Amino acid sequence: MGLKNIFNINETKGKAVWLFVILLIAAAVVYYFVFIRKSDDTEYITAKVSRGTLVNKVAATGTMQAVTTVQVGSQASGTIFRNLCRF
Repeated sequence: MGLKNIFNINETKGKAVWLFVILLIAAAVVYYFVFIRKSDDTEYITAKVSRGTLVNKVAATGTMQAVTTVQVGSQASGTIFRNLCRF
């Protein structure tokens, strides 16, 4: 069984060998273009400058919770005159 018989396209083994060789070459080409070949040129994307309004919109649902909660308590009785807490 020499090389001539292995690469014989008329035989099933020969078809499998050629298919394997073609797939191996295709994989090498894909590997080269994806991983090896890098572009050294920097690419710039340009656009015309235009004036307009900027809109930033946020929509959310749920409940709000305070960042810090304070327990207010007193042992003295009386009326609260002024509350200086900011909400």
